Amino acid sequence: MNSRVFIVLPSSLELAIHISTEAMHLDFMGKDSVWIMTDSVTSLLHTINSSVMSSMEGLIGIKTYIPDLNPSLENFVIKFRYHFQSNYSEEENSEPGIYALLAYDTVSTVAFAIEKSNNNSGNMTSRKLLLENILLSSFSGLSGEIRFDDNELFRLTTYEIVNVDHRKSRSILKYWSLECEFSEDVNDETCQEKHRISGGGSTSSDPVPVLGGRVYWPGGLQRVPLGWKMPSEAKPFVIGVPGNTSFEKFVRVGDGEPSGYCIDVFQKALKKLKYNLPHKFQSFTGEYDALVDEVYFKNVDAVVGDITILENRSNFVEFTQPYAESGLTMVVRVKPEDRTWLFVMPFTRNLWIVVIFVFVYTMFVVWFLEHRSNPEFRGPWKNQLGTAMSFTFSTLFFAHREGLRNNFTRIVMFVWLFAVFVITSSYTASLTSMLTVQRLEPKFSNIETLRRSSKQVGCDGDSFVKRYINEVLKFDEENIVSVKSEYDYPELFDNGTIEAAFLELPYERVFLSRNGHAGYIDSGVKHRFGGFGFTSDIFFYGLKCLLFHGVPISGQYDITNIGAIINLSSRVGKEEKLAMELAVEIYNNTSSNRKFQLHVSDSGGDPLQAYTGAENLISLKQVDAIINMDEGKEAGLVTELANRAQVPILSFTATSITPQLASVRWPFLIRMANNDSLQMQCIASIVGSYGWHRVIVIYEDGGYNTDLGTLTLLSDELQAVGSEIEHSLAFPPFSTLSDPKTFIQEKLETLYSINSRVFIVLPSSLELAIHISTEAMHLDFMGKDSVWIMTDSITSLLHTVNSSAMSSMEGIIGIKTYFSNTNPLLVSFLINFRYHFQLEYPEEENSEPGIYAILAYDAVSSVALAIQKSGNNRSNTTSRKLFLENILSSSFSGLSGEIRFEDNELSRLTTYEIVNVDHRKSLNTLKFWSLECEFSEDVNEETLKISGGGGGATGGHPVPVLGGRVYWSGGLERVPLGWKMPSDAEPLVIGIPGNTSFEKFVRVGDGEPSGYCIDVFQKALKKLNYNLPHKFQSFTGEYDALVDEVYFKKFGAVVGDITILDNRSNFVEFTQPYAESGLTMVVRVKQEDRTWLFVLPFNRDLWIVAIFAFVYTMFVVWFLEHRSNPEFRGPWKNQLGTAMWVTFTTLFLSHREGLRNNFTRIVMFVWLFAVFVLTSSYTASLTSMLTVQRLEPKFSSIETLRRSNKQVGCDADSFVKKYVEQVLHFHPNNIISVKSEYDYPEFFNNGTIEAAFLELPYARVFLNRNRRAGYIGSGVTHRFGGLGFIFPKGSPLARDFSRAFLKLSEDGTLNQLEEYWFPSYSCSNPSCSNPDSDDRLSLKYFWTIFLVTGLTSTIMLVLYIVDLFKKFRRIPPAGITGGGGNGVLRADMVAVVVLWK
Repeated sequence: MNSRVFIVLPSSLELAIHISTEAMHLDFMGKDSVWIMTDSVTSLLHTINSSVMSSMEGLIGIKTYIPDLNPSLENFVIKFRYHFQSNYSEEENSEPGIYALLAYDTVSTVAFAIEKSNNNSGNMTSRKLLLENILLSSFSGLSGEIRFDDNELFRLTTYEIVNVDHRKSRSILKYWSLECEFSEDVNDETCQEKHRISGGGSTSSDPVPVLGGRVYWPGGLQRVPLGWKMPSEAKPFVIGVPGNTSFEKFVRVGDGEPSGYCIDVFQKALKKLKYNLPHKFQSFTGEYDALVDEVYFKNVDAVVGDITILENRSNFVEFTQPYAESGLTMVVRVKPEDRTWLFVMPFTRNLWIVVIFVFVYTMFVVWFLEHRSNPEFRGPWKNQLGTAMSFTFSTLFFAHREGLRNNFTRIVMFVWLFAVFVITSSYTASLTSMLTVQRLEPKFSNIETLRRSSKQVGCDGDSFVKRYINEVLKFDEENIVSVKSEYDYPELFDNGTIEAAFLELPYERVFLSRNGHAGYIDSGVKHRFGGFGFTSDIFFYGLKCLLFHGVPISGQYDITNIGAIINLSSRVGKEEKLAMELAVEIYNNTSSNRKFQLHVSDSGGDPLQAYTGAENLISLKQVDAIINMDEGKEAGLVTELANRAQVPILSFTATSITPQLASVRWPFLIRMANNDSLQMQCIASIVGSYGWHRVIVIYEDGGYNTDLGTLTLLSDELQAVGSEIEHSLAFPPFSTLSDPKTFIQEKLETLYSINSRVFIVLPSSLELAIHISTEAMHLDFMGKDSVWIMTDSITSLLHTVNSSAMSSMEGIIGIKTYFSNTNPLLVSFLINFRYHFQLEYPEEENSEPGIYAILAYDAVSSVALAIQKSGNNRSNTTSRKLFLENILSSSFSGLSGEIRFEDNELSRLTTYEIVNVDHRKSLNTLKFWSLECEFSEDVNEETLKISGGGGGATGGHPVPVLGGRVYWSGGLERVPLGWKMPSDAEPLVIGIPGNTSFEKFVRVGDGEPSGYCIDVFQKALKKLNYNLPHKFQSFTGEYDALVDEVYFKKFGAVVGDITILDNRSNFVEFTQPYAESGLTMVVRVKQEDRTWLFVLPFNRDLWIVAIFAFVYTMFVVWFLEHRSNPEFRGPWKNQLGTAMWVTFTTLFLSHREGLRNNFTRIVMFVWLFAVFVLTSSYTASLTSMLTVQRLEPKFSSIETLRRSNKQVGCDADSFVKKYVEQVLHFHPNNIISVKSEYDYPEFFNNGTIEAAFLELPYARVFLNRNRRAGYIGSGVTHRFGGLGFIFPKGSPLARDFSRAFLKLSEDGTLNQLEEYWFPSYSCSNPSCSNPDSDDRLSLKYFWTIFLVTGLTSTIMLVLYIVDLFKKFRRIPPAGITGGGGNGVLRADMVAVVVLWK
């Protein structure tokens, strides 16, 4: 066994000492072990000397606390010490223990009661009065208040939890009481109502240290022990890894240690453990489903790799929380794009309009300025219009042949040419950006189109994906191509074998990163699964406790005839008596020299009567052996008596303790039954296969701890299949109940508060079982979704129950020992038995013998054969032991099968018959069960074993090991849940967050709640195969408090955006996550003024140097050309204009003016090269800016944000605030609680916060709603367990909803819900985070350049007109004379027109 948590139940101190001593020698008291002892042992530890205490170092003990403030107790202790030292001087310690105090109080109780009874106790009435007075006692004793309730001491006991440390001293760790649970001070009156279970938001994953940090653990361990047999270097943890994964980046297996992403995750996780985990990897080359089965079949301890969490796999192994997202996506070729009108796309419509307008306006200004002085701009109006248009437009592309005569025109053209340069460069840059980042569309974006066209698709041949594509996506099997390696996909695409590849999300990321340039794209189709997780055995993390019982040993015996102790008033007793008489008769008839006499003693179901009968059989009848048919306490008393008398006793009671221990305790006890462990294993197999995680056990308490041992066996077997006992209900022997109906009804009513509805009735009397089932039916415990399983001792007697009693047992499943009806001896016995039984008991309806009649016959046969072997002398100890040995060495074919014994117990491979009581009150055989074959249809079938290995089936329902013919309680036509299911009268109360910050998840209004989480819940409901009446109830507290409401049973479930955290999962059951979760930081986009975008390609220094170089080159050109080139002469304005024109136009086009000087030509050659480099660099830099626009977060580092003492916002009611404070180490004063999602923008705008910490789903909603307001995710993500729903521990609803989520993931429903509630906001350009923008160039980038161009043209136009006025005033035209102001104005206007013409 792997468990190392040992609980020693009430035992003798001597046994406890010996156990701890031997356990220390066998290293069971080493590190990671835990030993807990109960009050009966701990209260006596003060009597043990230090040498013995050394074997108990690290032990935790529970003892009753006795207040030491009682004056009576102080006086008693003083007197006790004095007298104890006087009477027992050899004892080291004279302190009284709890039993001494209780003994004193017991005498006091009797004494007070006798005083009340007037000392008259001689008759029955006075005795009853004395009993009443004892039960009415109420006084303060030494041990505390003495009061009785239901014949039992009644007081609120406080326990003292002590610890034996390395100094062999007992230190008090804590006190425990029902009201306060764990407390430091027993007198603490302000103790918490209950120990908080959710950790108050603590992010720690450690167990809750309820005993404090002062515990001295076995082996001196400094941390909390794991309570588990940990791997060692000699026996390391065997971890299976996939040996043939298609994508080697996840797991790569070579000659040395495996490597890859999954291995790195495992190694990083190891470092987070607080203990060493020796392990070794073992490669497995089969399919992934087979690799998962290796854990189930215990060939490996765990599996590490790219294992997808699927519903059918989780039935048989335990998955970790997912460490990577998983889902199925379709990769296809990029679709060729029609780009006919691509050339108009770089500019928006408004920009095109403004460009055309500015062009026309500039054309008009150039024509106006050049028309008078430049003959090339004269002639017919059509020619003038064409020339002006050609001149202005040609500057976009090449040099024009027309010269410019006017310096104003040249200034206009300077500005226009620069604007043209910016526009053409921007156009080129935008077009280049579009061609660089093409809008890639998949060739196939719809699975339906791909399937209908019968195109072939590829997938990993060794994973579940191939089955999923075939069974869920409905592709024909011949159209699915298995691909062995990631390197085969491109080749299969290229040669046309496949048109699409279905890859899991992590694989797709690897494939596209390697082949993205080759024209592959994600089609956008995703089917989500449970993620990647590691697997382990389903009970690896469960702790099992080893229970010890104190058992005394003794012996002595006598021999003569055969005796039997039977309850002759019962149907079973009648069968047993007749069967033994028939056996004796047969042996007497066949023996020539020996006769057997059967002496039957009637026990009447009374233990004392059975004991008296045994005494008479041994002392008066001098029987050689006793056959004891009774069970429970009767069997225990008779066994003790026969064992002391050394008379072999053959019992039909199956013991729950180990055969070796039983043979030591009762060497003369011979059990004509198999050990209960096999039957418990059969029951656990049924429970585990149907996925019932919690059960209620009902049993008849017969004393001697036999029932407790059976309970322990069942508990161990249930834990092995992932189930546990939630509650056990003990009944006293049925014969002791004066009013069984009322008593049983009251006991069953206590089960109303328990949710489990799987009832297992351990070995009990048939009468008790019938009454329990009758009352359970009346109390609706046998309704729908209930399961009743009864053991062999009851089921084997159901043939004796009349039809009216059987009606209360409809739907029960019974386990009974199977006997072959083809045995000739059995056939003969049946005929004989039926005949004699009908004669002797005509009142009985059924004359068929049961299992106990057959075993009684075989018991007599065993004794008779042994007596024949032993001879006549059986009067001494030696001959008695020889007789016992002869019985134990029996080997013959009896009615029940082969009779052989091992360890004083019947040894044979038992087969159990599993029967079912149907609505016709008849027993139907469902299956047979044996240890070798488990469940089988035919008892002779040798090869069937239902292990539920998965096989890759996509269904996730419990494995129906009993077949489909089961008649379940209440006539239910599906497998019952085994849980208290809601009804319309009592619906499931589901708590929902009433103040969630983001209403898209849960929105609470006047009517039904709505939101993404509610839709997920409603969709999951439809995947359940049963109705679930429910009602929602809003809760306005914090999320941790909402989780606590489930633990305290105020809510039956919680639905909402609840993050799966380690501390929460300790006390409630989470479903599989239905959405990923993690913490991300949202900040403002760093503001970037793009008004002067056209000047950004060059920095300031470069612009200054470029202008200086231009001016300097202009001066050099003028200086070199001025003397020899007439075009560079004339008025200084013309010279300056020509030099500037020639130098500047080289930026864009060749100029018309010729160069005469070779020196000038050399200068211009170098200048032209410099101009080419500058313009190309400008275009390239602008292209880069437009292609990858720089959207930078204002804060990209949490460290920077924290050090600058900036305030951050987060959800006030979630765990995030504590996480930001405790893990990210922000000062509490800098953490602002935000109540609603609508408050974040306001807090950002008014400067209250600089960043918001949001969980990933919330960040998606926030960025989608505010995507044009300048917010961006910083890229910093802290992952959590995802969002899930909450149910109580052990609830099958958590399992069913987890399966429903996996189905919703696999069929794409979750994706559809996410797209509906959270439309994707991600895109590759800044329009997502900048308002009023798209991916084309718009007017806002260039309004300044157009403004400069327009202003320049207008200013030049105005200056030109002013110049005309000046010239006209100097030379007035003929015929114009002065005559007042109006005349001068008219003359000026005429002069302008004349000169312009």
